[in-house]
Amino acid sequence: MEAVPGHTNLFRRGAVYYHRCKVPADIAATYGKGEETFSLRTTELAEAVRRVKVASVETMKAFDDHRRKVASEKAAERAVVTDPIDRLLAAGEALAANDADERAELVAYSTLSRSQLNLFAELHHSIRLEDDEDARFGGFEAVRPGPGSDMLIFTADDKRLTGKKAHATDYALAESKARAFLAGSVMRSKLARGEYGGVEGFAEDCLAAAGIMLDKGSRAWRSLLRLVQVAEVQAMADIQARNEGKEPEHRGSDEILAEIAASLVPKPAEPNPSVSAPGHHSATTAPVSAAPKLSVVRDQWIEEGKAKEWSPKTGEARVIMVDLFIALAGDRPIDSYSKTDARTFKDALASLPANWSKTKSLRKLSVAAAAKKAKADGMTPMSVTNVNKHLNCLYALMAWAAKHYDEIERNPFDGMRVDKKTTARDERDPFTIDDLKRMFAAPIFRGCRSEWHWSTPGAVVLRDSPKFWVPLIGLFTGARLNEILQLYRDDIVDVDGALCFRICAEKEDQRVKTASSRRLIPVHAELLRIGFRAYVAGKSGRLFDTVEKAPDGYYSSTFSKHFVRFLDSVGVKRPKVSFHSFRHTFEDACRACGVPHDVMNALQGHSQGGMSDRYGGGQYPVARLVEEMGKLRHAGLDMEGLHSAIANRPRQANERAVST
Repeated sequence: MEAVPGHTNLFRRGAVYYHRCKVPADIAATYGKGEETFSLRTTELAEAVRRVKVASVETMKAFDDHRRKVASEKAAERAVVTDPIDRLLAAGEALAANDADERAELVAYSTLSRSQLNLFAELHHSIRLEDDEDARFGGFEAVRPGPGSDMLIFTADDKRLTGKKAHATDYALAESKARAFLAGSVMRSKLARGEYGGVEGFAEDCLAAAGIMLDKGSRAWRSLLRLVQVAEVQAMADIQARNEGKEPEHRGSDEILAEIAASLVPKPAEPNPSVSAPGHHSATTAPVSAAPKLSVVRDQWIEEGKAKEWSPKTGEARVIMVDLFIALAGDRPIDSYSKTDARTFKDALASLPANWSKTKSLRKLSVAAAAKKAKADGMTPMSVTNVNKHLNCLYALMAWAAKHYDEIERNPFDGMRVDKKTTARDERDPFTIDDLKRMFAAPIFRGCRSEWHWSTPGAVVLRDSPKFWVPLIGLFTGARLNEILQLYRDDIVDVDGALCFRICAEKEDQRVKTASSRRLIPVHAELLRIGFRAYVAGKSGRLFDTVEKAPDGYYSSTFSKHFVRFLDSVGVKRPKVSFHSFRHTFEDACRACGVPHDVMNALQGHSQGGMSDRYGGGQYPVARLVEEMGKLRHAGLDMEGLHSAIANRPRQANERAVST
């Protein structure tokens, strides 16, 4: 086997690379073999270098695990210890040796406070430094490095370690540097990736030292692993400081254990069957949580949302969704909800039909009973989109709570969203050219009897009606219905000689979906030819002031009812077609006409994503938008007939004479 120069523990046999590391002298007698050697299963040098670093740290962890096992076996042979702190330490050593009888004697907790978790992390840091201190006072022994030794990466520029007369302590120092460097590097990498493995044994040892065990399904357990990882990184940094002749400050483990013991004294003992194994002693759990109930946090969240311009409709919908979860899982402290609660809620939603509370056979039942009956009766469940709306709402609430309360360590709704078999685009169809021809050949655009009799052919073109302009604006902007209906006269602006729609939320009754929804959209030349400039000139307030706001706070809720009737009147109504289909139609036209995707996103108010959202003003020059908008055509749709119809028909103002 041939060593690879410049790479620690890396060897090559034929074309395959191997990891090879000698067992440290302090455990050589009990480890069972002289070195750890295994294939890295690659013939590529770059991949081998990456894998050998991970393998080196895993091997060092195996050595550390072996040291703890040997120490626990020695502890089991000691006489009965009377000192309370020593007794707790002995319990920890027994736990590390997986002694089931001793484990049963530990007090079980379902959660711990943040301050207690910090103490356990500090305990691990202290123990690591004390172990290092013992090794140094004990002789700090090491052997001359063989091929592939970890310490070689620190000896290349050290002339003392290249000769035969170097002292063993020099080698030990080099080995300490190598171990601390590699262990710290890998642990930092895991922290950065959000990987919490590799320190479970350390965490269990610290808990056992205090005579307790923690539910591994709890939020506190995951939080403890993260804190122990941070402590491990700090410990490796402090050991490196010692290697450079500096002495880091730290508290002794006895002092920390005493503080932990004092913090645990007031906890009342209550049965906790979920963590107590059959036949073992009864376990105790943490006290009743001091965290606020979900209903309290819900109200706080909603109030803050209203301050962020949530509409009444949005706030009411979210209250209903949260209350549905409370009805199923109970109104409990926010830190008491688990993945099980979230999963149960998800399963219930998957069985409940849409508007189940209005269904005669279900409305008087509890949520759980209604879900069970609906499933048994074969009722059509609510859509995946609706299920995800509920789950997203609860996820957002818990995420908000985690930012405001220390008790929330993990969002129980994380990952609960249902994966759709279809894309968001599949939820709505664009209008076909045949659809558009039918729509814009309708009496509203070519001549109807009156505003009230808009579907009956006549002499009036509704040039002063939202029924006329709103669909046309949707066709040539792709804007959302409510964005169009909330426009004011001063939202039609002249920018660098181009007339533009300004989508914003500057007035009390205006709102936008996201920050990226604020934008300028050039008025298409087709709208100008049809007479949009004249329509705007006749307005002083809202452009479409005859459309009233619905009780939910949206103008769109009122107009959409008319639009559904309109689609039905021209034979275009289908399940996946609505006003929102104009957005898909606009996007298809942009693609067909060569409008770049990023410009199309800017016109539609979509986030660009990536770094482009972080730097610059985020707005395209209006001249560029005008240039690209000028390309837009709806191939096959002839608007010339619409121009002539408007020119030759009386204005809407004459409709009273016609209707009478």
